[in-house]
Amino acid sequence: MKKGHFVLIGCSVLLVVALSFLPRTKAEVQSEPETSSDQRVEEALRKVQSGENPMEGVMMLRAILEEDPDHLQATYALGMLSMQSGQFELAVKRFDRVLEIDPNQVEAYRLKGEAYEAMGQAENALIDYQLYVEKSDDLKAKESIGQRIKELKD
Repeated sequence: MKKGHFVLIGCSVLLVVALSFLPRTKAEVQSEPETSSDQRVEEALRKVQSGENPMEGVMMLRAILEEDPDHLQATYALGMLSMQSGQFELAVKRFDRVLEIDPNQVEAYRLKGEAYEAMGQAENALIDYQLYVEKSDDLKAKESIGQRIKELKD
């Protein structure tokens, strides 16, 4: 009798799993609200920052960029994550892409400078720091980066 119950429960579980993989009707798919790319970026960053599942968050950001290679927030977020994980060459590439998408994202120059500096490439860091100082409106940050430029030149 016990064996029969286990077989019945096992078959029920398999049936539920199989049903979940069946295609939905068109009406069901259309009735679901679409999640915007910006909302998906926020969700991905929550996964990364909470430690819940960082790689899933990174994969979500990559998927957004596959759909929309010009998505600024996803590109910027991946650049920041590259910095945090010590992948400085990749961070530079991603911040270059941020600037291609929107040249007014002057913070990307500062971040590129930091990445170059972390890689021991002071000359490249100076170039991006100087561009940041020229283009930024943040007087306090400009002063701080200006000091960093002086230190690198010495």
